[in-house]
Amino acid sequence: MDSQRREATREGPKQGPREGRSGNGVALAALSICESLLISLMERGLLDEAELEEVLESARDANLQAEPGPFSRGDHAEAAALLRQILVRCRVARPDRRP
Repeated sequence: MDSQRREATREGPKQGPREGRSGNGVALAALSICESLLISLMERGLLDEAELEEVLESARDANLQAEPGPFSRGDHAEAAALLRQILVRCRVARPDRRP
């Protein structure tokens, strides 16, 4: 590693990961990372479809039960609704599962 890269690594980022960024951009980046990780786990045989549903259900339930803090109840409700839509699509794609 050259000295400039080593120095930049030591200093860390000039601003935090969310500074100067919109909430939508941060959310979309997080969603993309999670989606890629879940697909990779499934492709490698480390996560099957039933386990994927469990992960999505757990995330949905956590948002339904979350207390307001950095995110409002409305934000959590919106996240839970999106997770429910994803679950429904997963189940529609698999006729052996309930919608």
